[in-house]
Amino acid sequence: MTRARKLLPRTVNRVLREIDRLRNTITIGLLRLRGAEIGRGALIGRIRTERPEDAKIGRLCHLEDSVRLRPDGPWPVSGIEIGENTFIGHSTQINVGSRFRIGRDRLVAPMCLFTDARHNSENPDTPSRNKARPIRLSKSATACRSARLA
Repeated sequence: MTRARKLLPRTVNRVLREIDRLRNTITIGLLRLRGAEIGRGALIGRIRTERPEDAKIGRLCHLEDSVRLRPDGPWPVSGIEIGENTFIGHSTQINVGSRFRIGRDRLVAPMCLFTDARHNSENPDTPSRNKARPIRLSKSATACRSARLA
């Protein structure tokens, strides 16, 4: 293999890493403009959140693509807090009407679901305000692939 043929893949990979770094910077900037608190050194993929002002993401966190942060309660106390150096795998959904807190140095595998949603049995489309309780993932907790915590 010639020297030029070896340099081309390295150059392409270097350019792609820079594009990813730039996309991450833009994503974090836009989330901060919309009110999210995000610590230094965070890596955030293509995530979805309707209310970024209710999200607090610690420094050195890594949220992969398709993570959904949904603090969606009608109460002013709903919110999501992710501690420092926490990894959240792709396609994980955090759907809370009250509070969700995950401590520092935690690992959440891909495709997990965290929800505190409780619905009124007479009208399943209406959440019941008095039953939502905070979710907290604390020390030594790890959520395995496709875990469902409700």
